Amino acid sequence: MNCHMKKLTRFRIHLASYITVTLLTVLAVFLSAFAFAKPTELHIYTWEDYIAPEVIAQFETKYNVVVTVTEFDSEFDLLRMYRETPKLDTYDLIFFSDTIAEELRRKNVLAPIQKKSITNIRNISASLFDIRTNAEALHAVPYMYGTTGIVVNTKFIDPSVVTWQTLFDPQYAGKTCLLNDESEVIAAAALAQGFDAIPTSDAAMHAVTGLVKNYTEYGTYCGDVSLIDELVSERVWIAQQWNGSAIPALEEHEHLRYILPPDGARIWYDYMGIPTGARNVHQASRFIQYLNEPKVAAQNVNYLWYASVNQAAREFVDTEILENEIIYPRSDTKNKFTSYAAFPYYEAVATMRDTVYTIMHTGSILE
Repeated sequence: MNCHMKKLTRFRIHLASYITVTLLTVLAVFLSAFAFAKPTELHIYTWEDYIAPEVIAQFETKYNVVVTVTEFDSEFDLLRMYRETPKLDTYDLIFFSDTIAEELRRKNVLAPIQKKSITNIRNISASLFDIRTNAEALHAVPYMYGTTGIVVNTKFIDPSVVTWQTLFDPQYAGKTCLLNDESEVIAAAALAQGFDAIPTSDAAMHAVTGLVKNYTEYGTYCGDVSLIDELVSERVWIAQQWNGSAIPALEEHEHLRYILPPDGARIWYDYMGIPTGARNVHQASRFIQYLNEPKVAAQNVNYLWYASVNQAAREFVDTEILENEIIYPRSDTKNKFTSYAAFPYYEAVATMRDTVYTIMHTGSILE
């Protein structure tokens, strides 16, 4: 090798070393800056205990974010708040069901979400995106789904004769409970009288309101968590309940059964959306993306015992949960359910919900 070649080789070696050292230095500075950077904040508004704590902790560590979760008793608390102030800047990410999704969009509460920032939504079936709410742009991303049925104590009531009418039977006064959720109460009262779970005619809405008034005179409205104790202690014999919230009660009492009555049942889908007044859209989008990582979505399922809309998560979900038909109903069973997305938006139904809410709060409510 001649002298010039030797010099060129040494130069290349020195240059490569210099570049390597420089890159490592830049990386170290970046990591150091990240480690000492002031964490950004993400404010979430959702139901009680509806995100696995370890999922939140992992996200905070990975992205240097402080997550603050505020819990509501009912999604209608959220709805009433945003009705008053559609551009409220308190929260960056909100959770809600298909019951109020379209009303939130129509009131300009939901900001369009950039699909390119949440590529993991490819793991969600396109059929689960509410076509009303997402017709013009992506406003609501599906999160979990479940059913609303009836929990009955077979020591006192024959489960084979249970229908939605049974919940409103005065002979069980003091022993029955409806969910403290106006949309669920409306669905139960509608199905009990042979109407669709979402009544839309004047006659159906009038009949539903009348039945709720009658029930309120002798019945109780319960939060889903407090209802577990009421059922296990046998203070309540029959109750409307969400599937995932029914399971703890069923595990503690051998005579409790979860039933999807023959006169119909409701399947619901919960969504995530970014309010138009959100201060940290970037972290809100990042959190939606994170929740839809298959392993993360499975963590939520294994903690909550509710079914995820994320198909790729199934391989990481505990077998016990996947095989539980209360949580993951068979396809032929799901086809028998009614969802809000199957109905056009009716302003009259939203007004009826407000009326039913007022009626309910004249009666007995157990949070």
